[in-house]
Amino acid sequence: MKISTAKDKKLYGVTTRQIFGNVTHNSFNGVYTMSTVMSVADLLRTCALDLVPPHLKKMYREIQRVVTASRRNGFEDYYYKHLTGTTTVGGVIPPVLVGCMSDVVCEFSDDPRQNDCLTVQPDNNFIVDGLNRLITSGNILGGYDNSLIKKQSDSDGRLQRRVELARLLPDLSMQVVFIFRIDKALEARDFSQIFCDVNGQQQPISTNKIMKLARTDVVVDLAREIGNLPCITAHGGMTDERSRVTDKSEFVVSLDMLTRFVLGAVGGYKLQSRVRGVREMQDGTMLSEKHISEIRDDLLMFFSVWVEEQEDSFSANRDGFQLVTTLVQGLGLVFHRICSLARELPSAERTNLIFKAAKGLGKLDYTRKANHWQDCSCVYFNSVQQKYIVSTGGASTRKQFAEHLCKKAGISFD
Repeated sequence: MKISTAKDKKLYGVTTRQIFGNVTHNSFNGVYTMSTVMSVADLLRTCALDLVPPHLKKMYREIQRVVTASRRNGFEDYYYKHLTGTTTVGGVIPPVLVGCMSDVVCEFSDDPRQNDCLTVQPDNNFIVDGLNRLITSGNILGGYDNSLIKKQSDSDGRLQRRVELARLLPDLSMQVVFIFRIDKALEARDFSQIFCDVNGQQQPISTNKIMKLARTDVVVDLAREIGNLPCITAHGGMTDERSRVTDKSEFVVSLDMLTRFVLGAVGGYKLQSRVRGVREMQDGTMLSEKHISEIRDDLLMFFSVWVEEQEDSFSANRDGFQLVTTLVQGLGLVFHRICSLARELPSAERTNLIFKAAKGLGKLDYTRKANHWQDCSCVYFNSVQQKYIVSTGGASTRKQFAEHLCKKAGISFD
């Protein structure tokens, strides 16, 4: 196993470091790479996070998305889950790519069992790929420039986890690839082109595709379980390919719809938008199997009763609001609200309250001509079509449907 070490040297007033690893023996149009393994602490000392030139900062902001608080928190939680063993699922940290914009000294080893040596100048090494990982690491350990991070206030739970991460993270080893030229320093145009080539090839994964592929996510698992309920399969079942139900759809629910339904049910309005990455509950704890198991049986019953009370109209009325994605997701917020109000009740009484609410909401008229929709703030009456139509979209619609359904169930939403 090849182990990388780094040593500081002072040469003519310039700080240099020796990196040991494997260098490509042939250039790619003059550019070489070295693959190595470094600890996070060592890598941070071998890159310039505090001295990023203005033209590179502009590239970071324009081509690679700025390290937003949500992206930083997502990767921070990914670190935490795997370093503390709070997940049994394997994980991996992609290699970090570093461009050397200074003269380097490259020494090739004649023995294939021995490492090559690359002497670099840390103050002129800049991130090509992995900015989020490195900025997140620097933020956890402290003492690094955070100008590339969009600030937001952190919960007490996150701050406590960050203290534990600061102890575990420095010794974490990561794969690193250094990019350099032997004949001269990488010029700004070289770095810019490499940066664009690397980041321009990355394709974002859609939310829908993430949910389709996820097989170890407790929220998605429960969403799939709901989609496989007998009352759902009897009406046409669930799709994990499409995001919404249309007049011509054979299915009646989608995995996208039910995933956000579950998120709203377990964590409320704020959590419902956190489809990707690790989610944080209102008390600052990370959403886990424990939170899901606490509501699982009641939520399955709630959804089943709501569907069964509608009988054939649930799937026969293809134009009804009961098949609208945002209404179903809003129904998850209603469940969360009932649980919040019944928090102090014995479990049997809470379950009975949830059952009665589901039964009452299931008997509601979900046709688009029902008069009660005039009190729902996210729909309006179309005089031409003579029916109510959704006037907004996304998170606000989910919340407004929830407010209306809560009112019909006789409970307050706030």
